[in-house]
Amino acid sequence: MGGKYLLIALLALAVIVSASVYFLYHPQQTSLTTSTTFTGVGSVRVQTPVKVSIRLGIEDEAITFREVISYSSLSSKEECLQALPQIKSNLLNDLEKKYLRGVNHSEVIIKCLGNGSIQATFKVYGKMWLRGNQVYADFLWFLTPNHLDFIDDHFTELNNGLKWTGTLQDIPTDIWVSLPPQKTPYSAWQQPIGHCHGHVWWITENNEG
Repeated sequence: MGGKYLLIALLALAVIVSASVYFLYHPQQTSLTTSTTFTGVGSVRVQTPVKVSIRLGIEDEAITFREVISYSSLSSKEECLQALPQIKSNLLNDLEKKYLRGVNHSEVIIKCLGNGSIQATFKVYGKMWLRGNQVYADFLWFLTPNHLDFIDDHFTELNNGLKWTGTLQDIPTDIWVSLPPQKTPYSAWQQPIGHCHGHVWWITENNEG
């Protein structure tokens, strides 16, 4: 009996040692959005973004989206290009889940900028309409996933848009909603130029008088 228990103990010890060796040489990797760091292509080590700048604009009948993401570990375009394949895959997945499901949109273009930042751009269609001589634009597709509200989150009201600075997912973020320039600010609930919690409106250019 003693030999039997000794054999079982030795087998259990072998399993524990094998598992320890496996995890030592096969560390678990997590995605860019949930991990503080991960190893990118080559020797570049990409960290959680240190700053995000988002610009929304109006172009013809579309709302344009441009997001610039800065990383402390990427200081040049060359480093960015090394890490881009992994970052691009994660970023496309994030944008799809956050903004683009069920939304008519253009192709998402992701590229490296000269300072090592990542830029993602696309256009959203079907979120603007004409009512009389006013244009209305719906930004809820962007605000709702970020738990933001033009009024409740005190977006700064300007003659050419709405602006917000704060943190999203613990990352310093600034948002600029660029709108057609007016003589008065885009103020809450005002007519004929203004905004509500998630929409903005203004007079069409041909009817401004």
